[in-house]
Amino acid sequence: AQYVQSVPYSFTGGSDGAAPNASLISDSNGNLYGTAVNGGDTSGANCPGQNPPTGCGVVFELSPPSGGTSSWTETVLYSFTGGSDGAYPQSNLIFDSQGNLYGTTPYGGNTSGSNCSLFGGCGVVFQLSPPSGGTGPWTETVLYTFNGGNDGNVPFAGLIFDTHGNLYGTTASGGSPGFGAVFELSPPSGGNGPWTENVLYSFTGLHDGGSPLASLIFDAQGNLYGTTTAGGIHCNTIWMRRSF
Repeated sequence: AQYVQSVPYSFTGGSDGAAPNASLISDSNGNLYGTAVNGGDTSGANCPGQNPPTGCGVVFELSPPSGGTSSWTETVLYSFTGGSDGAYPQSNLIFDSQGNLYGTTPYGGNTSGSNCSLFGGCGVVFQLSPPSGGTGPWTETVLYTFNGGNDGNVPFAGLIFDTHGNLYGTTASGGSPGFGAVFELSPPSGGNGPWTENVLYSFTGLHDGGSPLASLIFDAQGNLYGTTTAGGIHCNTIWMRRSF
């Protein structure tokens, strides 16, 4: 059968967002969720590298028409400010069992740190929680703020969960000696408080690779698989990390 393309939604570059780089996810009701790198709050001046500011990006929801024939409806769940909350989301999102959304931004976060001061922060891992009554704004919680050192910086890729509720992802740079890292974030034991980061691997930029930009996957034995855009014997590499 031949596929026919339709456009559920076209971004305007204003408060609705612009430049959606990442893939989408859906919920059980057929709504779509994603991120847009720009757009959102276009009035602020806290978006590094943008002159004039074009907005620090959004998390959005697209809802299908009830009759199945008209345009989809976009709802902006969160607009990033480029401060401690993050900036320029470029990753896909994931859900947990309670309906919270998780993702990363490569910039924003610790905007005063010397390691990432030129970029307006080293990036964050965030959670978005839906309103308790079902309507209204979603609440962002920053689970981890990267400092640009051994902990990594510039997380472009999305996250994955394990069966214990830990999050796993990659950063394009940082780590030791600075060619990117694979990290694990563990939730606080009591349910409240900061998450704990554990760097599982730091790339050297040589045969092991460097600058990972993609998400990870697990196999049945708990090994992680991913790719890097640099390093390797020639130009890049596919790697595996053995669980321990």
